Amino acid sequence: MKDIGQVRRAGAFGFTRFGIAIKLPGAPDIRLDFSSRSTREEVMHALEGHAQAAKVEEKRINRRLSHMPLPNPRGQNTEQIKLSSPATKKRRLVINKQQIERPVKPMKIVCLAIGSRGNVQPYISLAKRLIQDSHTVTIASHHGSRDI
Repeated sequence: MKDIGQVRRAGAFGFTRFGIAIKLPGAPDIRLDFSSRSTREEVMHALEGHAQAAKVEEKRINRRLSHMPLPNPRGQNTEQIKLSSPATKKRRLVINKQQIERPVKPMKIVCLAIGSRGNVQPYISLAKRLIQDSHTVTIASHHGSRDI
């Protein structure tokens, strides 16, 4: 709520509708349509009130935090830091190799890639890896990507 920059009346998408535009910094306006003028006014006042209350609360918190002393990291609590022993770093991870190297029957795989060259590139990399694993790979795309 504190990010709301401005709430203003705006044109709606119909003749019998009433609109609001909510301005957010760094983003396009959010537009809302209402069927009655009174509902629009009620929502506008509620949004403005909540936004104002959020900004006041943020200022209050910032004022309180600005008076708190910053912790001094030098010379404090250094005896509480425990480094991990080298033995824990050298533990080996044991994985059942049969699960990893389980053979997979060669498959025929079709990747559908729609988009620009940057969108198709990951599919090309995937296809090359699958071909190394004895799969047959086809990349289907639209006519504009034919040169890839």
